[in-house]
Amino acid sequence: MAKLKTDPITEADIAEYLDKNSDFSFEIKTVKLLADLGYKCLHSGTYTDPVTGKTREFDIRVFKNKKLSSALTLNFMAAIECKNLKEHFPLVVQCLSRSKHDVEDMIFCYHNEVAQMMIDDRMTKFVAGKYPFNAYAVPLHYCISLYTKGLPVGKSCDQVGRNTSNEVTGSDSDVFEKISQAINSSFDLIQDAARCESSTQYTITAIKPILVIPDGMLWRILYDEDGNIVEGPVQTNFVPYYYGKTWPYKDWDAEKEFTLKHLDIVTFSYLPEHIEKVFRIEKADIIDHLKDLQQSRVLPEEVRL
Repeated sequence: MAKLKTDPITEADIAEYLDKNSDFSFEIKTVKLLADLGYKCLHSGTYTDPVTGKTREFDIRVFKNKKLSSALTLNFMAAIECKNLKEHFPLVVQCLSRSKHDVEDMIFCYHNEVAQMMIDDRMTKFVAGKYPFNAYAVPLHYCISLYTKGLPVGKSCDQVGRNTSNEVTGSDSDVFEKISQAINSSFDLIQDAARCESSTQYTITAIKPILVIPDGMLWRILYDEDGNIVEGPVQTNFVPYYYGKTWPYKDWDAEKEFTLKHLDIVTFSYLPEHIEKVFRIEKADIIDHLKDLQQSRVLPEEVRL
């Protein structure tokens, strides 16, 4: 931290700080934006960091669900971190063109009636008082994915500004911290998605880590595979940032893994439209896709959609 002056801080100084630097105010505006659209939001809660084991604070967690049929519910869960960037230090994301369809996984979960009957036969009480649950990481069909071949995907990012010597400089430390928090906060959401807490027998859940920054603060540069700039820098409102973090989860009888392939970097005003695109999955599309996965033995035969 830079050496501070010894002059007393006044009300005007605090007001200036809040106006120019407050991430908290930006978080509140983001919560209101989403709540007004019908999303359930948790703001400023705590979680145990799965990497360090320390207690940390998340900015926002967002939830929404819709029933696709009498048997199937679609859930959306997001771990959102907010960074109130300023014009003198915006975010620049360096991208490559995506070489293949790189779809996100979702968690398909269901109450296992067969396993419950086996448990009952053994006179064993199931602790939760419900059917045991099976949970599978299943790929979203590329036709309804945001992460398709040929589109830019972020590989590196920096905040760019000028120092007191008027030299252009960059740093990724503050933003990388927020990205890490969104990824690590998602661990809890994966565990919740695998527990199948729903009024329907089957659930499928999309889980998204998201970094929200103010409008006008996101720039993108696109490179070819030889390192030449082919586009940009240009301002944009959304960049998918490849991360590829795998977290463990457990259903009733096995340890499994789920991979978060992307963190989405989104500007404030574009956030509602972005989430709607993630959540806009038609009933017929998802059911047909799940049946295809069943035929290819990704899902077991006992699933009845």
